[in-house]
Amino acid sequence: MNSAPSPGYIIASLSNKNVGKYFISSDLSKKGYKPSFDSVTASCTLLFPLEIVTIFPILYSIPCMVANILLLIPLIREHKFNRCAIIEKVLNGNNANNLRLGDVGSYIRGLTYSSDDVVEYNSTLVMRSNNIVNGSLLDYQNNVVSVNKQISQEQQLQDGDIIICMANGSSALVGKSSFYDGKCISPITVGAFCGIYRSKTAITKWLFQTNRYRRYIWNSLQGGNGAIANLNSEDILRMSFPLPDKQTAERCIKLLSSLESLIESNISLCSKFFQQKEYLLRQMFI
Repeated sequence: MNSAPSPGYIIASLSNKNVGKYFISSDLSKKGYKPSFDSVTASCTLLFPLEIVTIFPILYSIPCMVANILLLIPLIREHKFNRCAIIEKVLNGNNANNLRLGDVGSYIRGLTYSSDDVVEYNSTLVMRSNNIVNGSLLDYQNNVVSVNKQISQEQQLQDGDIIICMANGSSALVGKSSFYDGKCISPITVGAFCGIYRSKTAITKWLFQTNRYRRYIWNSLQGGNGAIANLNSEDILRMSFPLPDKQTAERCIKLLSSLESLIESNISLCSKFFQQKEYLLRQMFI
């Protein structure tokens, strides 16, 4: 990269058609450069004073990291919006066919353990409410608890399982759900305040993201007088959902699965950019 006379700026200018480009300019006024971000066109311009970058050369790489993060966030939001729109249009309408969760799946209770069972590593991972990312993949890499306790084969999470928060001090969190991708290499289950819904019917995964499901949860929690809001297995298994015809359902599953893959890959990419940015910033002070 060529040097520029001072005063100057590192300019990171990115869009969905121009990713990872940045350059130096010493005359912003004539070119009309200014910090900007447009979520509609997915483009942004970031300015970094060249004097600072000269002191910390590692900052040459940071503008693109930040700009890429800013571009990915609205894309992820847009994909999630589209996913919700499809779910509500296809799975929350007045369809003739009805599916009862108890007819196509089963409910497995979470593991009860004590503080004496908790160990640091090389044991069974127990997922709790804070590991449930509502409407997304189960987070089994952060804030996990390991216990030295045997679990049954039934309690071992399987690919496609739906993990549900069944009890919590905050009623707003009860009923939130994540799905498990089957990729954890350690034995893994859920704690006593969570439950597992298991089914071979692919479309059930998306029924937990409908407004109809949220209304079921709200109605199930009404009338409770305990300090902890909670659901029971029957609350889940008796839920019934109207389904479209088989052909429409199959197209819906395929489209939602594609959107889900896109969302998760963009979230992963955003996380990597963030980690790289944090690493570069730390290197400035070594």
